[in-house]
Amino acid sequence: MARVRVTSEIGPLRAVLVHTPGPELLAVTPGNREDYLYDDIIDLELAQREHRRFVAVLERFAQVYEVRALLTELVTRPDVREFLVTRALEVVPSDALAKKLGELPAEQLVGLMIEGALEDAGPIARALNETGYALPPLPNLFFTRDVGIVIGEHSIIGSMRYGVRWTEELLIKALFRYHPCLDNAGILYDGSEEKRTNYTLEGGDVHPIRPDLLVLGFSERSSPAALDHLCDVAFAHCGVKDVIVVVLPAERTAIHLDMIFTQLDRELCCIYPPHFVGPERLAVLHRRKQSQGVKEMPNFFAALQAVDQPLEPVFCGGSVRSLQEREQWSSACNFFAVRPGVVVTYARNEATLLELERAGFTIVPAASLLAGQETLGDDARGVVTIEGSELVRGGGGPRCMTLPLRRRRARPSTSIPHSAFRTPHSLNDAHYLPGGPSPVSRVGGRPAGARRRRHVRGRAQAVVGAAHSRRRAQPHSVGAPLPARRARRRLGADRHRPRQQGRRQVPRDLRCAERGRHWVHLVGRRAGRASIRDG
Repeated sequence: MARVRVTSEIGPLRAVLVHTPGPELLAVTPGNREDYLYDDIIDLELAQREHRRFVAVLERFAQVYEVRALLTELVTRPDVREFLVTRALEVVPSDALAKKLGELPAEQLVGLMIEGALEDAGPIARALNETGYALPPLPNLFFTRDVGIVIGEHSIIGSMRYGVRWTEELLIKALFRYHPCLDNAGILYDGSEEKRTNYTLEGGDVHPIRPDLLVLGFSERSSPAALDHLCDVAFAHCGVKDVIVVVLPAERTAIHLDMIFTQLDRELCCIYPPHFVGPERLAVLHRRKQSQGVKEMPNFFAALQAVDQPLEPVFCGGSVRSLQEREQWSSACNFFAVRPGVVVTYARNEATLLELERAGFTIVPAASLLAGQETLGDDARGVVTIEGSELVRGGGGPRCMTLPLRRRRARPSTSIPHSAFRTPHSLNDAHYLPGGPSPVSRVGGRPAGARRRRHVRGRAQAVVGAAHSRRRAQPHSVGAPLPARRARRRLGADRHRPRQQGRRQVPRDLRCAERGRHWVHLVGRRAGRASIRDG
């Protein structure tokens, strides 16, 4: 059996670990949903149906392993059974439970480990219908990404932030330690053994972009101390040379980095715009191997440029802020790549899918793919959409529900140059490089400081961000002398330049109207913010 090996987010998928949600979801009620880290309760039958369709899509591209099936194979071994029972009882000590677990057949033992074991209720508890769990259920286990991480040929066991997920660490550790399908070069960090409260690490915050580059998220679920330790072991054992860290806000909508950023293709990623572009953009740090500290970067895309990994963004929810917020909440940024340029996502996020179509992706419903009605060519870009009205209630998307075990290395593109992948929101230009203007305001869909696109004989000249210009093609060729009238008009173009009013300068990307002593700035669709200038 081949070893695990993952060196990128988009390499062709060969093996992946998932868990189909089961009766453990029934333990989540409106009263305890926050204890189980849920925002809503889930319909089990619908969730299972949606997850089976998701797994069927994955099986078109890779070998899919189920957590429950692999554990059932393992616990027939006495040493594995003893390991699981002993470690589970460290979480919830109980002699009666230990005896019960030791006598169960393999399938029932695994079922109790995942679905939970109820306490033996006494007379009062039975009368009040209040029976708790001796062994807690694991309704978050179908988010396998958080509990395990593969970097290169090494594995990492997550250190879960909340105790309701601690038993998950034991199950994934057993698989990486004992099962041949998850054979690896060693466990670099074992979160199941972590006793320090400030050491938490979850896989949603770990993105291997290249064999030598990691992108990490400092979030509510992953602590700085654990991220530093991950950097140390990755530098020492995995060939990693650079690490970019995104400092996430303390918000329920951004519990992991993969809720606001995922890679789609060699040159493309999906982002939640407010956190990467504009005044709300997040702090970004760069740590290099053998360096003594970290460097604060101007923005995320400047950090990627600094390590020779330019990515063009596709905006989650398009350019409308309300749609961005709605679709980010429903995991629109949480894509899972099965090969470069082919990703899986929820069908419900229509504005994001429209942005992907504009970027050259073909939208393929999962039902059409599975029925053979639509296919994706070897070099085609595509988005396979799955229904997820129930799965999304758990707070995650396709990336959250998958733990890649083996990917082939993503080869550099040889057919289409990177410069051909220009999106309407290109950030890899002078306006966004270190030292360039900050990408704060966007006017009419253009980056700050960008002029409208000019056309010469129908050919667009290289001005980024003005994809919808309506200018008429100029009737003169490039480099030809302008007619006298046009030359005079060109010389009089100062009226289009920023007007000087004392020491005050009006940016050219703001359409301004002078009303007495007031400048009324009309930015995009928002109007009426006036700044008063003393004469």
